[in-house]
Amino acid sequence: MFIFAYVDHLVKVLASKYPGWFGWCYRYSDELYLALDTFLQYNSLKTLGASFSEYFYGLKRVTADGRKLTSKLRVVSLLALVVTPYIERKVESLYEQCLVLRDDGLLNDSDMMSRMLNAFLSIYPYIHMTWSGVVFSYLMRFLLQYSDVHSPLLHFCKVKLVSLSASDLLEDSTVSWSDVFSQGSVQQVLKSLLTKLTVSLPHYVYQLFSSAIFFLQFLQWYSNYTQSEGETRAISVAASIPAPKVETGSDTVVDKLSCPVCKRVRTNSAALSTSGYVFCYPCIYRHVQRQHSCPVTGFYSNTDHIIKLYVNNDLSVP
Repeated sequence: MFIFAYVDHLVKVLASKYPGWFGWCYRYSDELYLALDTFLQYNSLKTLGASFSEYFYGLKRVTADGRKLTSKLRVVSLLALVVTPYIERKVESLYEQCLVLRDDGLLNDSDMMSRMLNAFLSIYPYIHMTWSGVVFSYLMRFLLQYSDVHSPLLHFCKVKLVSLSASDLLEDSTVSWSDVFSQGSVQQVLKSLLTKLTVSLPHYVYQLFSSAIFFLQFLQWYSNYTQSEGETRAISVAASIPAPKVETGSDTVVDKLSCPVCKRVRTNSAALSTSGYVFCYPCIYRHVQRQHSCPVTGFYSNTDHIIKLYVNNDLSVP
């Protein structure tokens, strides 16, 4: 859904520009989109009998025998629309993280968690391939007119898609803005306003879709431009970051060869682009993955900011 791509891009831009205010939004971007999508899909199913995108394309959901959705079917449809994609994104993200850990030699059979993650890496491609094959078979059966549903999720929900009729479109347009604010109580006004916005939003999106595509392309260009400018500024900022202070008489020796996290001589060196400090790769990866910040400066960081350093002698300063 293009709304997810837009929300994800917006969160990334805000988090990179204002990490103190919006850094948490980037960490919980999937959860924020889950809440937004749940609100949007719930009101769309309740008011229109279709998901937001289905109504956008002139479709609605009905039961297998052509009746309107019951409350139970609306709940099942809502779970299939918002929870299933959320789980898929989380599992895919976990798989990519496990691949990085395995490639860097951080997964071994020494503990139970590593064995479980290795097993997950082994079976997930087959699960993903099977699910993709099932989705493809449903789509082909629908295109060849052997089935009324194009998705296994619709089959699971026991619903099918039909085109909106003229009566459906006429019914959706009966509520005017003047009728919305002519209700008696505040609760009735808010309910009518929510209904009107839910019905009108797909029409407005359809009218503004071409403009939105241009706007998103502009945002992508601007983000790439500001990112290149930000990398240039980050070099100068990192150069001005003071080194950690060592108290007089302390037994701790901080030198150019030690890792600021484990305090030992670095092995498998990696730099953090947000601060410029160099760490052991396992140390900084685990810290950033858990704390989402640089352990020295506290700057907001994620695993994409970690740069592995390949040198002839790891003890030499890169």
